[in-house]
Amino acid sequence: MPAQINHIIFGEEALDQALGPDGKALLNQYGNIFRFGTQGPDFFYHNQRTKPAGLKYGFAAHKEGYGRIVKNMVLQALRLRRRGQPSETLAMLNAYILGFTSHAFLDKKTHPYILYFSGWVITGEEETRKYFRCHAFLERILDVLILNIRRGLDIKEFSLLPLVSCGEKLPYPIIKTLLKGLHASYPGMHFKSRDRRRIENAYKDTIYFYTVTDPLNPLYRQMAFARDQRAGDNRRRLA
Repeated sequence: MPAQINHIIFGEEALDQALGPDGKALLNQYGNIFRFGTQGPDFFYHNQRTKPAGLKYGFAAHKEGYGRIVKNMVLQALRLRRRGQPSETLAMLNAYILGFTSHAFLDKKTHPYILYFSGWVITGEEETRKYFRCHAFLERILDVLILNIRRGLDIKEFSLLPLVSCGEKLPYPIIKTLLKGLHASYPGMHFKSRDRRRIENAYKDTIYFYTVTDPLNPLYRQMAFARDQRAGDNRRRLA
């Protein structure tokens, strides 16, 4: 799948084409919520530090059932509207759901290209080990190129975290709505008493990941340099 910057750019451009001035108003009010939504279930993949982890939902959503998640999040938002939830809460949920929806369209169109040209590791075939991490590396290359082509920005001028941070914690209405979508889509997987924590932990770990990999964070380049030095060869690595 494409990486963070491509999903943001695609989501914002799709929103503008679909809603025009209303889309701009949504971005002005809930831009970070929308942009975090464009990351779809990828944020579960970044849940590598804190348990209980939500990795299983990241894998499941990328395999099948994405439309069901979106449908059930919309149904939850409609239920909340009928119950008289404040308009601000509903607008925030709309922003998240619209962003989340855009994620699948870009993945479906670009993932075959990325998978084919980055190669893949085949268990037992040592010669394919050279493709390890090439998938993520190609995604980062595309981020850099598309950022320059569509926004006229060099990656050294771009900061990701201020665009996607939704605060110290993901707002509870979003957590609850996403839970409803996941549980309805994957009834055999959910563990209700722990799944809220899975989302909270995934968000926390994702913000950490976005912080240390932000292009304007000097720690990011220091980490990449240190990994290169430890490698003991001339290969450049993705940190």
